[in-house]
Amino acid sequence: MADTANTSETHPDETSLRPAVKALLHKLSDVSGAEYFQKLSQALCSSMAVDIAIIGVVIEDGTKVQTLGMTWDGKPAEPMTYKLVGTPCFNTVRNDYCLHRENVQHYYPDDQMLADEGIQGYVGYPLQDENNQTIGLIVALSRRPILLEDEIFDFAKIAAARARAELQTYIAQEQLKKTLSEALLLNYSKSMFMANISHELKTPLSAMIGFASLIRDRQVDEKHIHEYANEICLAGEDLLTLISDIVSLSTLEISSNEAERCKFDLGDIARTGRRLLQEQAAAKNLDLKPVIHSEPIYVMGDSNHTKKALLNIIGNAVKYTSMGEIEISIGMTDKGEAFLAVRDTGVGMTQENIQTAKDGLASFESAYSMHQDGSGLGLPLTGLLMERQGGRMEINSQTGAQSGTSIRLIFPKEHVIGDQGDFI
Repeated sequence: MADTANTSETHPDETSLRPAVKALLHKLSDVSGAEYFQKLSQALCSSMAVDIAIIGVVIEDGTKVQTLGMTWDGKPAEPMTYKLVGTPCFNTVRNDYCLHRENVQHYYPDDQMLADEGIQGYVGYPLQDENNQTIGLIVALSRRPILLEDEIFDFAKIAAARARAELQTYIAQEQLKKTLSEALLLNYSKSMFMANISHELKTPLSAMIGFASLIRDRQVDEKHIHEYANEICLAGEDLLTLISDIVSLSTLEISSNEAERCKFDLGDIARTGRRLLQEQAAAKNLDLKPVIHSEPIYVMGDSNHTKKALLNIIGNAVKYTSMGEIEISIGMTDKGEAFLAVRDTGVGMTQENIQTAKDGLASFESAYSMHQDGSGLGLPLTGLLMERQGGRMEINSQTGAQSGTSIRLIFPKEHVIGDQGDFI
């Protein structure tokens, strides 16, 4: 039987349904959301005698489908994403529905799954929003030809109306999670920065006011006026640098947009990070060592993202180190990559902690989940900041008293710039 997509066949209403279909639809009335999608796919397989059933959402501008509920040979299947082109689902999302009673493989020779599973019959219904845009689909695949008297038609057509509403709710909830995740990340980033920098503003201001007061009150002899004026200028320069850091980092956005690409020195970033958190480390009697590497190492990336990533790492080091030292360094690997590293003598991290830090923010939605679970966002956010500019974060740590953690922010060789301004 040839493809009958976009047919004008009348859709039945529930009053004309056979008792078996009515009973099955009634069983699904008490479930919703993700559970509904999975139960619907199970119902198609168990009661409608099909071998594979899928309820999916269309993603990536209509080029792929992500399964929300899938049953394969009677068993729940793991979520998967597959391309639409070359499959009968491609016609499903572009028509009223797509039907092949038999020989579906003949019409889609590039769909290897149809051949591997010996699929004969295919039924697919698109799920459309209020603008008639296809947002998902219901698919049933059978290894035997689909007969005219099969109840699957009645069931799938009526179920599509409920599935459409459930899918629209699901998409709205996922978009809300993404929006909340972006807000959480941005708020965390800015809050942590302002908490770290608030104390630093006091130091140069106190010096400037102190020396200026001495000069104003004529408590300084002539030979020391120049020295005190110089101290005021130096404190003013420090304050100007701090304000510049505030301005640049206050505009930091964590979004799916690409990071900026500009040339900057990792040494400058390292020294800025040390200066901003030096007082916080001193309050715990920790030795925040000076940056050893004196030669500049230039990379192409986003300096604001790198500053925030470094502040997150140093802040974590201070938080989890009760005694000892914290060292900031920059350098080059044997592979020609540039790195900015922080080493501490803290309690260390478990392998589970390390894995969470590395993989926690694979998507914005995971930030929402982590916040709900009470998990920290600092290191996962750091990994995201590096990924946005083509770099990566590496963690080496062991648990135990003063075992310590070493974290490196790495820029690949193609992002490293030589002294002459050329890529190495």
